[in-house]
This record gives sequence, C-alpha cells and structure tokens, in this order.
Amino acid sequence: MAWRSRVLLGRLRDQASVVATVTLVAVVATSLLATLALLLDLTANGAVDEALDRAPAADVQIDVLLRVGGADAAPAVATADRVLDEVVGDVPATRTEWLEGVPHRLVEPERTGLSAVAYLASYPRTDDTARLVRGTWPERATDDQGRVEVNVPEVAAAAHGWDVGSVVSARRGRDDVAWVVVGTHELVGPPRTWSRDPLGGAGHDPAYPAPGALGVSTTDAWGPFLVAPDALAGENQVETAHVVLTPRLGGAPRGAVAHLRTALDDAQVALAQGLGAGTSGTVSAPVATTVDAAWRELAVTRIGVLVVGLLLTVLATTVMLLSARLLAERRASEGELLAARGGSARQLRSLAVLEAAAVAALTWLVAPWAALLALGRLTASGPLARAGYVVPDAPPGPVLLATGVVAVALAVALVVPAWHTAGSTSRAPHASLARAGADVALVVLAGLALAQLVTYGAPLVTGGGGARLDPVLVAGPAVVTLGAAVIALRLVGPLGRLGDALARRTRSFVGPMAAWQVARRPEAAAGTCLVIVLAVATATFGQSFQATWRLSQLEQVDLATGADLRVTGLGGEPGDSSRAVTDALAAAPRVDVRPVVDRSVRLGYTDGSSGALTTVQLLGVDTAAPQDLRGRTATPWSELLATLPERGVREPLDAGTLVGVPLPEGTDRLSLDAVAGTVPSAPGTTTLAVAVEDARGVRTWASARDGLGGGDVRLDTPTRLEVAVPPGVEPRRLVAVQALMTLEDLPPEMTPGSAAGTTGDLGLSVSGALAHDDDTGAQTALPLAPAGRAGSVAPIGGTLLTARTGQEANAPSGAAQGGDALHLDARLGLTDATQGPVRLTATAWPTQGVVPAVLTADAARQGDVQPGDVLPLRVGSPPVQLRVEAVVPYLPGAPRGAAVMVDREALQRAATESGMRDPLVDAWWGTGAGPDVEAAAAALRQEVDATVVTRRAERMHALEGPLRAAVPAALTLVVGTAGLLVLVGMGAAATATVRSRRLELARLQALGLSRGAAVRGVLAENLTLVVLGAGAGLLIGYGLAALLGPLLTVSPDGLAPVPRPLLVWPWPVQGAVVGALVTTAGVAVALLVATGVRRASGALLRLGDDR
Repeated sequence: MAWRSRVLLGRLRDQASVVATVTLVAVVATSLLATLALLLDLTANGAVDEALDRAPAADVQIDVLLRVGGADAAPAVATADRVLDEVVGDVPATRTEWLEGVPHRLVEPERTGLSAVAYLASYPRTDDTARLVRGTWPERATDDQGRVEVNVPEVAAAAHGWDVGSVVSARRGRDDVAWVVVGTHELVGPPRTWSRDPLGGAGHDPAYPAPGALGVSTTDAWGPFLVAPDALAGENQVETAHVVLTPRLGGAPRGAVAHLRTALDDAQVALAQGLGAGTSGTVSAPVATTVDAAWRELAVTRIGVLVVGLLLTVLATTVMLLSARLLAERRASEGELLAARGGSARQLRSLAVLEAAAVAALTWLVAPWAALLALGRLTASGPLARAGYVVPDAPPGPVLLATGVVAVALAVALVVPAWHTAGSTSRAPHASLARAGADVALVVLAGLALAQLVTYGAPLVTGGGGARLDPVLVAGPAVVTLGAAVIALRLVGPLGRLGDALARRTRSFVGPMAAWQVARRPEAAAGTCLVIVLAVATATFGQSFQATWRLSQLEQVDLATGADLRVTGLGGEPGDSSRAVTDALAAAPRVDVRPVVDRSVRLGYTDGSSGALTTVQLLGVDTAAPQDLRGRTATPWSELLATLPERGVREPLDAGTLVGVPLPEGTDRLSLDAVAGTVPSAPGTTTLAVAVEDARGVRTWASARDGLGGGDVRLDTPTRLEVAVPPGVEPRRLVAVQALMTLEDLPPEMTPGSAAGTTGDLGLSVSGALAHDDDTGAQTALPLAPAGRAGSVAPIGGTLLTARTGQEANAPSGAAQGGDALHLDARLGLTDATQGPVRLTATAWPTQGVVPAVLTADAARQGDVQPGDVLPLRVGSPPVQLRVEAVVPYLPGAPRGAAVMVDREALQRAATESGMRDPLVDAWWGTGAGPDVEAAAAALRQEVDATVVTRRAERMHALEGPLRAAVPAALTLVVGTAGLLVLVGMGAAATATVRSRRLELARLQALGLSRGAAVRGVLAENLTLVVLGAGAGLLIGYGLAALLGPLLTVSPDGLAPVPRPLLVWPWPVQGAVVGALVTTAGVAVALLVATGVRRASGALLRLGDDR
C-alpha cells in the first residue's frame, strides 16, 4: 500500500495541473447537479408546505360531524379529539367546536299556525365573522335566576321587538324554558364561513322544514341564539356538533404531512369504533384533497426537473470521460514504465480506483455546500424568493445521497479509460466492433424510449397511491438525446473524408491538415464533437421546453378562468349583489363586468326518446361580447359565437338592454290595476308577479300584493295591487308580467256531459301603473303595453303555448281600455286550470322559443346529440328547449368535461317564457387591462363577500407558485450549466488533442511549419468539430422539442393540458444560446491550443517520446 501512496503523491506533485483539471470537472459537474437535487428537495418539502400554508383555511381543515341527537355531547367530542390527535401527529393545529342545540319552539301567543323554531348554539367567533350590535356576548351559562343567557340575531330581535334584558319563552318538548337576551349580533363574512349553521348565517328562514313534519310543512326558523359552551352541557341539549381542526402545515416536520394524509384514510373507521350507541359521526377532510392535489403537482414538477437533470448528467459524464482521457494520455508513458518494472494490470487499476475514490470523496464533500451557495443566490430574490423557497443551513440527506451517487458515477467514468489501458499500450482487437455494437444498442434503446414516450405521453403514472413518476419514461429524453448524438458522431468520419477530399484541391496547409486529421482520427474527434452536440441539444431543448411550458401554463389559466376577472360565491339577493358589484367597481370604470350563468344542469330527455340524459356544466355568457372571453381555440370565439342565431325573431343580438318599460330612477314600488278572468266566467283566483331587469341585465321577480298584503286576487274582480320594486343598478326596466291562475270549478255551462266542452279563454289585463319614489313622493305613470310584446300560456308541467297580446287579445270583464294597458289572453282546456295553476306570461321581447347552444365534444358524446338536434335543458322547472348549433373541444371556463354555452339573455328569455323565475346569476365575469382588473379585484375583496379571482394573478401563480417555480428555475440553469460544462469539457478535449500530437507538431515545426500555422491547423480542426457538433446539436434539440416538449408539458392535475400545448422555438434566443456555447468552446479551444502548441518544441525530438 505504501508504494501506491508514493505513486499517487508523486502524480499529485508532478501532474498537479491535470489532476486539478479533472477534480475541477468533477466538482463543477457534481455541484451543478447537486443544485438541481437541492431544488427538487426544497420543492418536495418546503414548497409543498408553502403551497399548503397558502391554501385557504377551509381547504386544509378536518371536520368531524357528530350527530348527537340530544345525548350528552362531551363523550362524542372527546372521541373526536382523540381521533384527530392520532391523525395530525406532530403537525401543529388549531381546534374549534361548533355546538348546535336541539330545536326549540318559540312561545308566541299571538302567532297562528305552526310555532316558529329557534335553536341555541355555541360557535367560535371573531371580529371577522360576528359583529356585536347591542349588549354583550354571553359569558356564563345562566343568570342568577337560572335563565340561559343568549345573544340573538339582530334580525330576530327586530322582528320580535327584543332588546337587552328581554326574556324569550320557548318550549323543548314538553318543558318550558326561559332565555334572557344579553345582546344581539350579525353574522358576517363569506357564506362559506357559516356553512355549518343550519340557516347558513342568515339568522332567519321563513320556509324552514318544521321538526317532525317530514318535510311536508314549513315554518319560521330563527338562529343561532349564541350561548356560552357550558349552556349546552348535559343531556337533551346538543343536536349536532362539529369538531373542526385546522392543521398548520407550513413548516411541519418532514414526513408529518405524509403521516397525516395516510392517517386520514383510517379516521372514519376509528371514529365509528369509538362512538357510543345512538351517536354517529362523519369525517370530512378537505385537507386530503388539498394534499393530494399538491402531491400531484409536485409529481408534475419533478418531471421537468428530473428530465433536465438527467440530460445534464449525460453531458457531465461525457465531460468526465474526456477528462479521464486527458488523464490517461498524460499517464500513458508512466503506465508503460510501471508495467515494464513488474506492475500488474490489477495493481495499476487499483491506482486508478484509489485516485478516483479520492476525487469522488473530495467532490462529495464540496459539491453539496457549493449547491447550497448557488441555490442560496437564486432564492435571495426573483421567482424562487416569491415562491417561498428557503435554503437550509446544511445539505439535506437526500441531497447528500444524490451527490454521492453522482460523484461515484463520475468516478467510474474516470476509471474506465485507465481500466482498459492499464499495463498495455495495444488496442483491444475487437474495440471498434464492440463500440459499433454499443452504438447500435444505444440507438435501438433510444428508439424504444421515443416510442414509449409518444405512446404513453408524460412520464406520470396515476395509481392507488397517487401520482408517481415512471423512471423509464423519465430517462427517455436523455436516452433519446444520447442515441441521436451517437448517430451524429457516426457522421463525423464520412464528413471528415469528404472535407479531406475537398481540402486537397487547395494550396494552403492549414485547411487540408485539419480535414485530414478529422478524417484520420474520427474516434478522437468524437469526444470533442460529443460534448458540443450534447451541450447544444440540451440547451436548445431546455430553452424551447421552457417557452413551451410557459405558454401552456398561461393558456391553461386563460381557458380555465375564461375571463380577466371572476367573482363567485356572492350571496344575497341578485339585485343587491348587482348593486354591490357596481358600487365596488366605481373606482375601476374601465373594467366591464357582466353576470354569468355557471352551474351544473341536466341535459336531455328523461324517457330517452332523443338524447341521453346527462349532467353538463352550463355557461350563460354575453355572446354579443366574444372579445371578453379568454382561452385559445382553433376557431376564434368571435367566429364560433357568430354561428349562434339572433335573440328572438328578427331582433339584433345586442338588443337585450333596450326592451321593456323604463322605470324612473329611484322607483321603490309600483301600483297597478289588474283583473283576470275566463270566458265563460268561472270562480277562481290569480296571483301576479312582475320581472324587473337592471342595467347589468340582472332580472328579479317581485310579487304583487293587495292593500291587505294578500297576493290572491279573485277572478273578474279589478283590484289595485302594489309591487315592491327589487333593488338594482339604474336604470331598471319592467320586462315581464306573469299570472298564475287557478280555477275552483269549471263554468256552469261546462258541467260534465254538457255540449259546450271544456275549452275556454283565460285573460289578464294590467293597467293604470304608477311608479312611486317614496323618498320624494313622486308618482310617474307607466305605459305597460311595451311589456306585453309577446305572450305564452301553459299549465304547470304542461306544454307551452303561444298567447295573444296587445290589440289581438280579448280583455277580461272589467278591464280598462286604452293603448297603455297590457292585455293577454289564451285559449285552452279549462279543466287544466282546475287541476293546478295555469301560467300566463307577457314578455317585452319577441318569443324566444328555442335557445341556440354550443356543446363540448364530451357533452355531445354523452348526450348522443349532434348539430341541429333540439332537446330540453333542465335549468329549472319546467325545462327550456336547446338547439345544438356547434360542437367544440372545450369552452372558456370549462376546459374539461361536458359543458354547454348559451347566450345568457336568450336563456333568460326562454326561462321566463317557460315560467321560471330564477335570476340566472351565478358569477360575474369581467374584462379590462391588467392593472385595472387588479384594482377592481382589490375593491371587490374589500366590499363584497365573494371569491374573487383574476387571470393575471392565476397566471402569476401558474408560473411562480411554490410548486411551479422549480421548473423554470431548473430550465434557466440549463444554459449556464451547459456553458460551464462546455468550457471545462472542450478545454479537456483540446488539451488531450494537443498533448496526443505534441511529437507530431514538433516534427512539423522542425520541417519548417510556423508555430502560427500549427496553431491555426489544430484550431481549425477543433472549430470544425465544434461547428459540426453545434449544427447536429441544434437539429437534435429541435427534434426533441418538437416531439417531446408538448408531451412533457403536463397540467397541474397530471392530465394532458387543455388546450393542447404548442411548440415554441424562439429563434433569436436559440441563436444567442448556440452562439454563446460555440463562442465559449472556441475561446477555450483557442487558448489551450495556443498554449499546447507553444510547448511542442524541438526538445521533444531529442527526448524521443511524448513526455
């Protein structure tokens, strides 16, 4: 062992520059790959935690619902606590309890009918969720007289006249109880905050299912009556309980999130086993969905980082092999001398192994810390800093392991040349044949890898354990690149011989010498060419993949959002919501916001006669503004939506805001005369409602009441009615009038068996309308005839028929005459009116009838329909008729699945004609410039309780989110890494080339060749290889980008992106990248060739060998 130490120390002393070069190559290559490994480790741990920490609290909660049914809730809550403790493990968490008391009946002597219901509750509250209006919050269970202290909803206090100190009498079963009011409150915050409250935080529900009535009867419900938790202790107190746990996943210990997710799978079983008889529970865990989504996104991110890492590993191994060749060339004579003095091949190989082990150990010690330093600079600012990446103080274990693997791999590459040459100066007899066989095998393997990638797409496998990477497919791009490079290298020899033949025709010396050397020594030239081929291919592919990935992420966001601004979950009355949105956007007038229908509905016939019944996502947008829709499609949205027919008959598409009777600004109520009847006359009643539409197209209905507050009007009896006009954005318009008419009996002349039959006329007349402004006392007469432009009639659940309006209609008995009155009549069987209400509707637009629609391919396939088919769309009851105009792959806001797009105004009209009173407002979509939209979003978040999403913010998250930022960061490192590896690789290759030809160059100089000509000859040889390699690398990079770039681009949920990714090949950027790599290689070659040729002096001729 001692002689080996002396030899190694001697080598270190005499060959310091070569050993330092090889060590530098190993350290640089390993450090760069360790940086990617560290980036991947931070993504898998810190970035996942950061993403979970940024998720809304409701998305990371675990909710245990306990149905106690009046039993003591304490044991059940304790069981839930124990189960949750086992689930969260070491993850810190906050815990809250929501206790809902059993229902009580309020004692109200003056009330008739079913008693109102109230319930006690103990809820967690903050200033953001509950606002104290009067008094205080309950601080104890009961007062000194044994009455439960309650804080009641302000709306309940106003309705019942309660104030602080009032006593509320209630009954639980047969027991009388008394509550004392200590304060009133209003529940605030988004509706989702109060999803666990029976009334959703509204404080009052006038149609609450009466307890014990099995849903047949309804009554008023009031609550929650907030109490101290102790007030609900014991038996017969709690109906249901929620134990809500919110884990703080940011900064959780490593492995804690995985333990939590695994334990959730058994939580339901553990809860069921722990609860006592008569008590049941359900575990709802949104955190499981959130963690699964984060892990899927992590798997997607790993694809890009690992593909780049493996490509750079191939490049680094190639550079290391060139460095090993330099080392072998330098020690060829030494090896022959040691062998001549009795050294065996085994002993010489042991020297190579020991030296490689030392280099690997040094590399393993230095590279992780160099990676920490490099990534620390990257995370100090920029996207990684905004994504929350924080570099640890010491290299994590996985990074040390990955660094060790890379160091060992490079050490093996360092040993390989010495292994084959130790103790021998002769080439293996079948080396060329073996190399050719290896090349063929590699090309075949590359072809198989390419076929697998094309067949299966992204290297992501989804199974029972979630999304995971397929290692074979992940390695595919690196294998394909290496196989293509091998084919390119096989062309070096033929091209060299062709260049040699052409160069012989010239009289210069430099060109023929360079061409002759390339043709004579293709194996030696292969190493130089391989480095530049792999570097250029990797760098250009990385640039194209980054541009393709970036564009795809942006296009996915555009299509998924569908608009620049989206507002969803806006509660309250539609008119109030419309006004709230308008008020909030007063500071952003350049943002145009429109109401949108976005809900799940049923499409098709229930009897299967035409079109299968299927569930689809319904999108109702303003098709007159296709420029507001976002998302790439093969056919522009403007051309696609232009195929939709006009609204109504012979009416322009944008006329929806012009119809109806304008209401004076500030109108609070309408008064009007109405009379309805039949011919022949029959006893019965009718109810009247009007539809008012505001400036934003939000349509709401209001019922008419007589002077006593009743809604029923006797037939053939003219009655003065009043309508409270719904709020909305001015100007508002009256656009429809609807009457529900019910006959108590048929007319006398239509008795069974009479010859008159049962067909008769139903009529409605509305006149004398006045608009009242209660603030000013102003009254304005309104002509109602424009609101009766068309009419329809249908029994409930029956077929829709056309009714007559205007001068064509016969006014019922007692109706006012004149051009300003609205008249409507229809002829049908009066028997239908005795079996249920008959609906008469007058509208301010021509009859809409069928609604034109665009379907996605999934909706058309599931519904078994094609363009031209007409089928019902079950938005409500009754359904509206839909006609399929076109089928497209996807729709804005609905990138996947079955979806239908219609014009919202056309849908509103058809729905009104069919008798539906749904306002058809589920969301608000807006458009505008980026800064204006962000300002509008900020105002909306501050003023309204809703979920506000902007396309700009979603785009930023798609590119720089905690689980996304690693991909562009890794791809950005490619060019710099390739440049460094080219620098050291080409330097090693040029040094090895010059060193192997030092004696040859010395002889040529002795024969009269100038040193400058020798430098130019060797430089021309190497630059020829660089240019050829750059060209081949550019072709390979483009091929990889075209074939694999779109395949490796995956959506965050692990599915194929929608829309399909487009190849992006930025020629200016690629030209700059290739130029930089070629320049780097050229400068390295020029410097080292000039230095090496200068040392090839005539002294070598006297020595007789290449030392």
